[in-house]
Amino acid sequence: MRRKLAAILAADVVDFTRMMGEDELGTLADVKRIFGQLAEPSIRARSGRIFKTMGDGLLAIFDSAVEAVAAAHEIQQELAGEPALALRIGIHAGDVLIDADDIFGDSVNIAARLQALAKPREIVVSHDVCRAVRRKLPVHFESRGTPVLKNVAESFEVFVLTAQAERAPAAVPAP
Repeated sequence: MRRKLAAILAADVVDFTRMMGEDELGTLADVKRIFGQLAEPSIRARSGRIFKTMGDGLLAIFDSAVEAVAAAHEIQQELAGEPALALRIGIHAGDVLIDADDIFGDSVNIAARLQALAKPREIVVSHDVCRAVRRKLPVHFESRGTPVLKNVAESFEVFVLTAQAERAPAAVPAP
């Protein structure tokens, strides 16, 4: 086993259980398509990799919080055209344990807890991720306060990511 600093992205499909009850084959096909044709290429393009899938969810690791947030933002933007499927995404950066192809540690657990706080189509990040990403991407963050995360001893502020509004061009002074 070895340790490293990493950004962990946790994502899951909103209302997966209900959708499976209504249409198992269609839902499974949609989730596989979204993960395989949208999420995985976006993650790979940002030098990340999916290290675990579990039905309606996935966990990915990145060397950079900026790249993790950029991939998540791209995935959510592309999914906006998919009204039937929505993801909730959580991202945390910290120390992880790598054991062969699997990843463990508090950072993985915290990313999963942040994902559970997200509303459909949202990306919720830890304070550490927010600090690393600020001013590096065309997004901004709104505080969600300091929630109690299940089975996580430390408390910290969490943020929801929103697209940054286009800035109006500066007025040109009259000659």
